[in-house]
Amino acid sequence: KGYWRKSNSTGFWQYTQWINVYDNKPPKVILSPVDLFCATRGDCQGDIGIPFLISEDCTPQEIDFEVVIDLYNDSIDLITRERAKVKGVYPKFRYEDTLPIGDHVVEIRISDGCGNVTIQRIPFGVADCKAPAIACINGLAVELSPVVPATDVNGDGTPDSGVVEIWASDFVKSVSDDCGNIVAYSINRVGETPDINRKSLILTCNDAGNTVQVEIHAWDDANNPLVIKPDGSVGGPNSSSCVTYVLVQENLPGICSDGATIGTISGIITNPEGKPVSGANIHVADHNTSSNENGLYSARVPMFASDLQVIPSLNRNFLEGVSTYDIVLISQHILGTKTLDSPYKLIAADVNKSGNLSILDVILLRKLILSVQVGAENNQSWRFVDRYYSFPRPSNPWHETFPEQLSFKQMLGPIENADFIAVKVGDVDFSAFRNSARNGETKDLFSIEVKDMFLTQGQHIQVPFAANLQEILGYQFTLAFDTEALEMVDIEYNISEAQHFGWDLLDQGLIMTSWNISNEVNKNIINTSTLFSLTFKVNKAGRLSDYLQLHPRYVVGEAYDRNDSVYKAELKFDKTVDRTEFTLLQNIPNPFDNETIIPFYLPKSAKVNLQVFGSDGRLMHQASGNFEQGYQQMTVKQSDLKGNGVYIYTIEVEGEKEIRKMILL
Repeated sequence: KGYWRKSNSTGFWQYTQWINVYDNKPPKVILSPVDLFCATRGDCQGDIGIPFLISEDCTPQEIDFEVVIDLYNDSIDLITRERAKVKGVYPKFRYEDTLPIGDHVVEIRISDGCGNVTIQRIPFGVADCKAPAIACINGLAVELSPVVPATDVNGDGTPDSGVVEIWASDFVKSVSDDCGNIVAYSINRVGETPDINRKSLILTCNDAGNTVQVEIHAWDDANNPLVIKPDGSVGGPNSSSCVTYVLVQENLPGICSDGATIGTISGIITNPEGKPVSGANIHVADHNTSSNENGLYSARVPMFASDLQVIPSLNRNFLEGVSTYDIVLISQHILGTKTLDSPYKLIAADVNKSGNLSILDVILLRKLILSVQVGAENNQSWRFVDRYYSFPRPSNPWHETFPEQLSFKQMLGPIENADFIAVKVGDVDFSAFRNSARNGETKDLFSIEVKDMFLTQGQHIQVPFAANLQEILGYQFTLAFDTEALEMVDIEYNISEAQHFGWDLLDQGLIMTSWNISNEVNKNIINTSTLFSLTFKVNKAGRLSDYLQLHPRYVVGEAYDRNDSVYKAELKFDKTVDRTEFTLLQNIPNPFDNETIIPFYLPKSAKVNLQVFGSDGRLMHQASGNFEQGYQQMTVKQSDLKGNGVYIYTIEVEGEKEIRKMILL
């Protein structure tokens, strides 16, 4: 403390005051909610990622970390992790690690350049999400044993004269669970809800002579809170299953027939190329059986029974083996440019079961591919033809009614070779049973070209999708867009038409399309053409290529040429329109009342300096940081400024500076 003398004096006087400024405020940490991670790796460890934000007013460039793991939250197994486990740049960071199953705590110790320290403890768990791997034996033959006197063994209210009990463990070929112990096997008929407590299954005379498909489940001792069990409930042990079959035999005469003699009707079901079809239901004389994985079936029928009908049926997954390539083949047949060379292909192409081929079959099949329609009103997904039937006119299988069931006048002995050809409706090239997707050779990529662009919030953009169609007969794909960033508002069809699109999943950001050329004469004049154009409203700034992609599910991305070659579809972005200079964008939102994001684009990695000035030119806030190439952003909070009004913000990168205005409410 000093003062000036009031008396008169001569000479030179100097006053010195020392001011020390200290930063006693530790960094602030904002955590994203974390709870549970899944261990699915082969070493039974889980990959974890814990994001967090840091707010440091004084020395953000001098932030340092120390990470300590308290394994199993017992304060015993403490492990210090290296700084490299924390990734990111100020203010966004993410702790990434691989940890074993159990409940743990990570302690992140954050220090600034002034020695202030913040300690954040984050509890979380790693659950065993790895299901056992089980393999079944390839079927089992069992023999019914007599029950004397007949007793209701299986609880269905009917006395049973012959039974056999089969156990789940009898069907297990191999099983493994690297992360836990197998504690139970269960068994159920295919179609029934699995029950961990059901260890065995009782078969009776109702099953005699039939092939019964069974499902075997292996259950571990994990308590996985995330697992969805077969009955639809959430939480509990992990499980996996395999399907096999039981051939139920009545080797002792009279066990099931009360003195009557029983015969069998058996056969095989294959597709036109000889591949076995499993799961087909066969109805014979009030009995139902199904074909096994080898296509074989067997049904027991009383001897001397008359007027027997063997009726196969199967109605599952209409899109099995179906794609736009099948539409191409049907269209070529209708136009006469390339005819279908098999009566079974023609039956497959008759999607609406009208007894002929027309554009209506093409329309219906496209609706099925695009999920506009679930099934065919007058048709099932499979049709069946007597294997030994000879079509009088193979080019017109509807010339006479072909047999879709077999008839036998009387059961005088075992009937074998009651065989059928199964035709998958819509699958004109019989691809449902091939390992490769199509009959032709898979060649190069079919590129759907899109000009990349840098987007700002609030703008409307039209995005053309173009491709070279000179040799292409048809294509299909599912386009996915980020619904948080883009909102679709319009479409311009161009080469395609409204019928070529499916919109049922638009709310999920998925657009399905299936197109084929409808006029062979015009094909050679099509080169690189705009397929269609979409108009989006931009709700989140960024690069277009970050918000668009082809989705691998639903309609698989493919294209087909006149040589039956298949091309894998890809979304190819033209980067030539990319920015090559540093660009400062308008803050989001603007005006703002709490905080705002200042976006900018860097053509390469660089250090960025941000300054915010009041309307009077005084510096109100500044920050800096190192950022990677691309779209980046910095945040300014209301607390960083002084009252509402207009502010000027600048960002400087390697001597280059840009300026914009923003408004605080």
